[in-house]
Amino acid sequence: MIIDRIRRDMSVISADDHCVGFVCGFEGENSLRITCISEGYGYDHLIPTAWVTAVEKYVFLDKTISYVLANWEHAHLPRMLAGSAPPPANTTTLPVQTEAA
Repeated sequence: MIIDRIRRDMSVISADDHCVGFVCGFEGENSLRITCISEGYGYDHLIPTAWVTAVEKYVFLDKTISYVLANWEHAHLPRMLAGSAPPPANTTTLPVQTEAA
């Protein structure tokens, strides 16, 4: 299954080739938690896994950046990246992406 290839810290790319954020994990069965970085803070958002069309080195979406920004769900308040708190209890943590040998 395509979703099984998603790993933590993979870049999430919109259909118009913009980086939307980075994978944090899954929230439930149908939502992907991503972090968008702005001014040293990580803002977590949820997007439907149904938007994912391909997983290679990056996670590719079938939605444009403007559509994603207008339709994602805010997961929680911003957090500092350096000393960030652990993910909420209902979040599935993913292994970090590694380069293929």
